[in-house]
Amino acid sequence: MLRAVKVSVQGRVQGVGFRPFVFGLAEKYSLVGTVQNNMDGVKIHIEGDEQSLHAFLSDLETKPPRLSKINKIIVNEAKVKQYSTFSIISSERSGTSMLVIPIDSAVCEDCLQEMNNPTDFRYRYPFINCTQCGPRYTIIRELPYDRPYTTMGDFHMCPDCLTEYENPLNRRHHAQPIACPKCGPQISLFDGTGNLVELNDPLAEGIRMLELGKIVAVKGIGGYHLCCDARNVKAVEQLRIRKKRKVRPLAVMASTLEEIQRFADVNEEEALLLQSPEAPIVVLRKKKSGDLAEEIAPGMETIGVMLPYSPLHHLLFDKSAVSCLVMTSANPSGLPMIFNEDQVFHYLNEIADYYLIHNREILHPVDDSVIQWSNQGPDFLRRSRGYVPDPLPIQSDVTGIVAFGGQQKNTFSIGRNQQIFIGPHIGDLENIETIDHFKHELDHLLKWIDIPKDTAVIDAHPSYLNRTILNDYHFSEILEVQHHHAHMAACMGENDLYGDTYGIILDGTGYGTDGCIWGFEIFYGGYTQYKRLGHLRYTPLPGVEKAIKEPWRNAVGMLISLLGKREKTTPSRFSLTKKQRLIF
Repeated sequence: MLRAVKVSVQGRVQGVGFRPFVFGLAEKYSLVGTVQNNMDGVKIHIEGDEQSLHAFLSDLETKPPRLSKINKIIVNEAKVKQYSTFSIISSERSGTSMLVIPIDSAVCEDCLQEMNNPTDFRYRYPFINCTQCGPRYTIIRELPYDRPYTTMGDFHMCPDCLTEYENPLNRRHHAQPIACPKCGPQISLFDGTGNLVELNDPLAEGIRMLELGKIVAVKGIGGYHLCCDARNVKAVEQLRIRKKRKVRPLAVMASTLEEIQRFADVNEEEALLLQSPEAPIVVLRKKKSGDLAEEIAPGMETIGVMLPYSPLHHLLFDKSAVSCLVMTSANPSGLPMIFNEDQVFHYLNEIADYYLIHNREILHPVDDSVIQWSNQGPDFLRRSRGYVPDPLPIQSDVTGIVAFGGQQKNTFSIGRNQQIFIGPHIGDLENIETIDHFKHELDHLLKWIDIPKDTAVIDAHPSYLNRTILNDYHFSEILEVQHHHAHMAACMGENDLYGDTYGIILDGTGYGTDGCIWGFEIFYGGYTQYKRLGHLRYTPLPGVEKAIKEPWRNAVGMLISLLGKREKTTPSRFSLTKKQRLIF
């Protein structure tokens, strides 16, 4: 006896090969019906005998594609429509969005094997991808996630790509960024003045420039990186001078895990992170015997490392004498990540010697995520590419709440149902470029996530610039949160703590409810209220806001405040050593 069910699948189920997966299951169990993307996720109408339907639903839940993340499956009885086949039908773009936006993923092993196969028509093609890898969030214009609503809509598929795209049994079936050398994006090389270098193989010439110690700006999935040979001391020194980055560590990309093990210690968990589809920068402990330029992370015992995550990155190391590259974000200090050609030639003038550029447009720049492994698991130092805008699950309904973040190292968050969508790393809100970047990304996610603008949450500091951003939006209410209470609540949420608890917050400065600047607090309370049980004694902040970025001013203010005029005649137990005077 035939039975029909209607299935709604919610979660990260678009841009991950979910419809071809469903098609394959229907073929496996001889079922008929349809599957489509809609603003709610994936909608399936499936018909067949009881046993086959049961097996289909079981595999749907337990064997989904590797990049998918199912949050909910809803199954309802449906009327039998007597379909003769199973098919993938056009997406439905109406209704309220419940989508989880697909994330960018590192290139998969299947694609790498094809890229390295001389007989494959995508041999050495820097933009090879399939339903299990490649760009997603960074190229989306509209939802649901279909090729016409991405920047790949500008590239018309050739017959070979179209055949794969339309074949339900091919792993590139409905892979929206599908492309090949005939019909897809291409690479070009430009010199330091922005002039096109006419070459048959611009990639090979870019590799040669890196081998010669040049600084090359490389356009990746989420933006531009500045690259040079990580073992070439002069090249690394020159990069620091040109970028005016005196001591902050530089990230590196190594060709293989074995290459990383030459200069850093890697445990099993760190190795899994490095090789994951998210492919973040992982902070590792340096080996004393390592041979990278010391100027990459001067005076530090750790180093931030990642593996190649795009086909282009893999090709940069192929047939190259360079096996480890500095791979640092190509943004001038204080500005957002550079992601288009108008920016790159303007801002990187006199920094990059060459530019390796492709013509696949980036709509939403994302920086590399940074993770450090601890005894408790992965600690995010920066949550961005590969993880954004994937939602975090919580127990409370937070629909309609938008948190605007802080002034420094800003990110924003959007609440929908029992999910928190964290936006990409924005940076310090200190200039119009960063503020525009904040608004651009917030506008897109608000449109896609589709929530009522009920509550805006902002820092209580009266001078934070996100207050000016708030003026462009219309929320029913505005909730101000004390900076350090926000830190405490975040730690509670991350560790699933409920009820009242003690919190010790050792943080930078934050505006206090008494009008003073707070910084070392002992709280007792929960998410909605707290008591301030203790804190450091109030002392002057020489230079006011400058003391936030120059902590030595805090030390001077404390010494003058606590010791006063006694400093010259104070007993030796209060005197400073030569080393201490240098520090302060």
